[in-house]
Amino acid sequence: MIKQKLLENMVFESLEDFENAISDKNHLENLKQVLKETDTKSFRPLVYTSLDGDDYKYVDFIRKFVYEKGGIPVNPIETLNYYLSTIAHKGSKKEIIRDCFKLMLSCDEIWVFTKPGNKCTSMELLAEGILAELYVWLSTKSAASVAFYNWADVGVPKYLPQSDWSLTRKEKV
Repeated sequence: MIKQKLLENMVFESLEDFENAISDKNHLENLKQVLKETDTKSFRPLVYTSLDGDDYKYVDFIRKFVYEKGGIPVNPIETLNYYLSTIAHKGSKKEIIRDCFKLMLSCDEIWVFTKPGNKCTSMELLAEGILAELYVWLSTKSAASVAFYNWADVGVPKYLPQSDWSLTRKEKV
């Protein structure tokens, strides 16, 4: 009932109506009550998606996969926009990487996505950026919150067994 009442009161005709609602003690009390009733343990985990930048073309498959597994995907390229963050930081790769690490550490889990065959067996096959992310993650968080998947797990047609998806002979796996 409180949630419904709050939602009904969330439509504002003007900025002035919004400001009045914020200063209205009843409205704020209702909001506090809704927040108290919200079980934060039922929130889906934020999942940082780590992948080689060359494989960015598969990011939509990753997002779908993470949602289907019950997580909320967080991808640094999608969230920070590499081009805009490069401009904002005047080309400083160090600052861009710091932003990525901050974003990553705000997540609950990190999932690493690689080509089939790389699945946690050979760290030297992982991209430099993935290795850096894993180093920072494991320096501050539990290894239990790390998962590895490959493109076949995610459902990229090119990597599925028995798939004749390729458009050219070059693309055959």
